Amino acid sequence: MSITHLEKKATFWLSHIAELIDLWKESKFTAASVKQRFMSGKRYLGSKDKKIISGVFFFFLRHKMVLETISTEGIFLLAFLNDNDVNESVNRIFKNNEFNSYIYTLVNSENLETEFAKYKSTDFFPNTFLKNIVLEEDRLLSLASALNNEATTDLRIISDRDLIEEELKSNNIPYEYNIVKDCIKLGKNINFNTYLSYKNGCFEIQDEGSQLISILLNPKPDEDILDYCSGGGGKTIHIAELANDQAFIDATDINKKRLKETERRVGLHRLSSVLVLNIEDVDNDEKQYHKVLIDAPCSGSGTVRRAPEIRYSITDDIIDGYTNLQLEIVTKCYEKIAKGGELLYSTCSLFRNENDRVISNILTQYPDLSLVDIKSRAVDLKIPIENLDFTDFGLMTLTDKSKTDGFYISILKKGG
Repeated sequence: MSITHLEKKATFWLSHIAELIDLWKESKFTAASVKQRFMSGKRYLGSKDKKIISGVFFFFLRHKMVLETISTEGIFLLAFLNDNDVNESVNRIFKNNEFNSYIYTLVNSENLETEFAKYKSTDFFPNTFLKNIVLEEDRLLSLASALNNEATTDLRIISDRDLIEEELKSNNIPYEYNIVKDCIKLGKNINFNTYLSYKNGCFEIQDEGSQLISILLNPKPDEDILDYCSGGGGKTIHIAELANDQAFIDATDINKKRLKETERRVGLHRLSSVLVLNIEDVDNDEKQYHKVLIDAPCSGSGTVRRAPEIRYSITDDIIDGYTNLQLEIVTKCYEKIAKGGELLYSTCSLFRNENDRVISNILTQYPDLSLVDIKSRAVDLKIPIENLDFTDFGLMTLTDKSKTDGFYISILKKGG
């Protein structure tokens, strides 16, 4: 292929990467939202071009703390050398290492590679993010490295496991089982639109750590269950299915848009056990429940694989604000727990202040609440515990061991 074509293609990619990075810097929206709007406005971009531009953009976001002063050409080179998806995508267009030879001419590659290789995984995270994670240095390095990789796509099996596996194998998609027996972790991102198993609703896309929350709630038929922060309804649906659609589940959320999404998905799955309610109606009702799930609003630090940019916006004040909100929500829900009932508190945060410290405050405030032995609960439910981390008051899925997003789960029982 001619050098002229290489230059044109490289210039084309570089200009779009620079434009996308600048758009994100000027925007108040999430990186995923900015990328989606950017791509939808440029219909001339092919799927391979989109993958390369998007891959370099997210590589920049994950390493922004050391890449801000580096040229777009330098960022592209480092992404090409260090990001498998970017490298593979480029090599699908330029065969026989044509692009490899060309990209090295754009920058002082040897010095750039050498300097980048000196950084530790923790150098790509702000101090505020790191200091709120209570781990020894070696483990923190391991966790930071895992958090700076792209998240896997996890499938929660609903039905027809054989069909799902058959289609993955026939399409040469690598996959594995990890912690949850009904969760398949894919080795690469794929387009499901042509999959019969997808069209038939045989699975939901849901992070494995998130799936653990509903499983540990251990919902049973005929139980009254409150999902107080239902979000888009992923856990609500999972809870209903675990109870064979025979529990009595009330789902609510302060965000009416997300609550509408819960309602839509519940209808799509034809679940008769779920009632979607406005939060004001739940707050004003004196009904009590056997089990209350609070998947609390939080910093989202455990989801940084999916939204790498959030690390830069987290401050101590933001963490404190979430901690106060979390305690406020638990206080609202305390009276809704029946005697002998359980509260499952969860976050997708890695920070102790949002996790163990919240539970410690709750136990002090409400002496009739006591900890449920969550390790025993996991063992009883046949959940492998080798890849889980247990804290003073709960468990955590830390990405370097669990291969999931970072979640915290604690279960309290109300005396009676």
